[in-house]
Amino acid sequence: MKLRIKGNSIRLRLLRGEVEALIEKGFLSEETQFSPSVSFYYGLIVSNDADETEAKFEGDRIMVVLPKAAAAEWAAGEDIGVSATQNGLDILVEKDLVCHGRPDDPDNADAF
Repeated sequence: MKLRIKGNSIRLRLLRGEVEALIEKGFLSEETQFSPSVSFYYGLIVSNDADETEAKFEGDRIMVVLPKAAAAEWAAGEDIGVSATQNGLDILVEKDLVCHGRPDDPDNADAF
């Protein structure tokens, strides 16, 4: 899963296997370790209780929450992404597409 933050937007891009794992387990997370004692976490949660896509920032982590029905429809369908706006913050969760400009990119093997 890749995270991109630019200005007032958050974008998560998931490979095929990550989309499958998200639907199966209900969550995905990543850790970026800055030092042995300092890490940053980000992730995606599928929730039965969520009415809409939202982002949460607490302590050392960013979590994006997708409603279960929206996540299942997106994962099984042809749509590339799920998007929402929360208090001016643009949130986008996308299927990671093959990068044609970089044929040796190892992510291409599992991309959409």
